[in-house]
Amino acid sequence: MHILVVSPLLPTPTSGQNTRNFHLLKTLASRHHVSLLALENDIEKISPDHLSLLSALTDNMQVIALPTNSTKRRQQLLGLLRGVPHVLQTFLLPEVQQALDALFAKHHFDAVLYEGMHIADYRLPENVIAILDEHNLEFELRLRTYQQERALLRKWYNWLEGHLLKSAEIERCRRADVVLMTSEREQTIMQQLLPASKIVVVPNGVDNANFRPADRSKEVENSIVFTGAMGYYPNVDAVRFFAHHCWPLIRARIPSATWQISLKPSPCRKQWFRAASVARDWLLRLDSICWLRINQKLSPRR
Repeated sequence: MHILVVSPLLPTPTSGQNTRNFHLLKTLASRHHVSLLALENDIEKISPDHLSLLSALTDNMQVIALPTNSTKRRQQLLGLLRGVPHVLQTFLLPEVQQALDALFAKHHFDAVLYEGMHIADYRLPENVIAILDEHNLEFELRLRTYQQERALLRKWYNWLEGHLLKSAEIERCRRADVVLMTSEREQTIMQQLLPASKIVVVPNGVDNANFRPADRSKEVENSIVFTGAMGYYPNVDAVRFFAHHCWPLIRARIPSATWQISLKPSPCRKQWFRAASVARDWLLRLDSICWLRINQKLSPRR
């Protein structure tokens, strides 16, 4: 098959979402002819190694610059007032539709894989299979944030956006020929909403070869590390849940246990403040960036 992957960001193995996208593309490329059309915030800062890696996996690759948005909060508010969440418009650009039209005029594709519902609203030729990879139930994510959020304005925003997103997300999934979900729980929810749709599970995984310790002599005994963007609310919620409900039980059984919150350098101060608040409350050690040979990986779920 000839498959065109359309992604809101360049699928490089550098973050959770992008790592999933990269490995799906890599697996597809081992069995099919794959082309890539992706957006990216800052094209000039793309690693040449990542470009070379993706070029080797794809027949064709095109990257379109994602416009910077200095008025994001204003656009978010206006979107809600219009009844169209800003997140649904961010990745829908005339340049992408033009690129799609040009690619289909020049090449034959059997299927298009949309990486996320945010970008799954472009016009495709008839008889092309549309596959939608749902990384989350986006409406559910907002409604969960609403339930946990304390600030009244953020609480209202997430409640409203969650309800507006629900109808749009269901409609974009309905239009897809196949919908990929990351868990059976999410598959069940979406299947109940769309009984006639084909919805299958493609779970997230861990690249064991990449995370296998090269030198176990450097392993730190009874150590736990959490790595994740603290600008992503589910990660903040997960860390707080672990701190409140799990960490005290671990320390009671293993007093010498240590837990570190590891962050990548980021210009976003909110990430530091959120991580620091957990570290302060639970007397943890907070490192700016720390890759350790550890014997436990933390992936809290609830």
